[in-house]
Amino acid sequence: PRSSLPPAEAPTPRATPSALLALVKEAVVAPHAAAARVPLPMHEPLSELQQRAEDLEYSRLLDAAAAHPPRSRARLATVAAFAVSAYAGVVRTGKPFAAVLGETFELVRGGEEEGDGAPSAAGGGFRFLAEKVRAAPRPLNHAIAHGAAGWSFELEDELRMKFGASAVELVPRVLVRVTFPDGEAFSWGKVTTTIHNATGLVGRMRLEHTGVCTVTSSTSGEACVLTFHAEGKGPGGRKAVREVSGVVVAAATAAPAAASPPLTLAGTWDGGLVAHGLADTPTPLWSSRAAATPGGWAALVASLGPHNRFGFGPWAAALNPPPPRTCGCEVASEDPTAACCPAPHAPLPASDSRLRPDLRALEHGRYPVAAAAKAGLEADEAAKAATHQPTWFAARPGVEAEVGVDFLYEYRGGYWAAA
Repeated sequence: PRSSLPPAEAPTPRATPSALLALVKEAVVAPHAAAARVPLPMHEPLSELQQRAEDLEYSRLLDAAAAHPPRSRARLATVAAFAVSAYAGVVRTGKPFAAVLGETFELVRGGEEEGDGAPSAAGGGFRFLAEKVRAAPRPLNHAIAHGAAGWSFELEDELRMKFGASAVELVPRVLVRVTFPDGEAFSWGKVTTTIHNATGLVGRMRLEHTGVCTVTSSTSGEACVLTFHAEGKGPGGRKAVREVSGVVVAAATAAPAAASPPLTLAGTWDGGLVAHGLADTPTPLWSSRAAATPGGWAALVASLGPHNRFGFGPWAAALNPPPPRTCGCEVASEDPTAACCPAPHAPLPASDSRLRPDLRALEHGRYPVAAAAKAGLEADEAAKAATHQPTWFAARPGVEAEVGVDFLYEYRGGYWAAA
């Protein structure tokens, strides 16, 4: 993992009021709001596919859930905590770069390979793979992961954006599913993320997550309904800041589960969750890295050095390190995207997000280079959109469900064998 980020070669240009107004106007007429051209200074040097891997920062919760008995309340509560933990690092307001067709991203954390995509149980950790699988009618990404504890993770998402006068709402259609070795699976979606004062022209940008996320077990007949409260609207009329509350219900009726005592969850999406009802005393389920760090999130950002202008925490910063050049070619440029031979970073494929020249240029503050590279990638995507087929995922035959209801694509297999 990286301990710092590189310095910017030039100051960050400020998006002009006219550019921001043009963005809002374009969003009104774009075929989908996600296609609106967000000014480069409002981006962060991560791809959408890399950002999806942020869901797995607290994958140890899935390891813990795998150790709980199937159909148990303890497993349901732990998986619910994992669903909330995906938001812990999403406090930044920079927009990730939209993935392009054919782009992939792999992430390996701990362990040695045991079969296609699964790390060894002795080593721990997980392997993650994501790919942009289609561009139209709306962009769609698909991701999978396999953990050493035997669990599997799958995510498919279609981002929808709504532009207001001063706020941007990200309303994703997402399906997440985690399956354990005993066959029990849990499914859920995502809540709305709102960036207030998104133009930055009046006041400071502020981000919050609001809505309801329901984590449903495939076998127990129970679900955990998680409510992400808007600021100032906590339970009982209290002032709420990033608060989350949860209650276990009967999945079929949405009525509180008959088990006694009732099981409820309480906490914040960036701090942690505690369960009430698993034992005689409150049971801590999860605590974020920021909550465990003196100085909180600000200290985590500062720990990555003075050039961390994107507000990354350690996990996000570790998603886009310059990959080592393994080919042995002598290249004058330190830029990992500089060409020298067909496979300079093998076994990392050329399609990996880490090798996008626009991301790397933005990270180094080379704004004109980043803008030109981004435009080139988007032009290439437009040219092949009609005929492109994803490499590692295939459309599921006969499935015509809406995004977020069922998976439209499935993993073909073979990625790790080819790496």
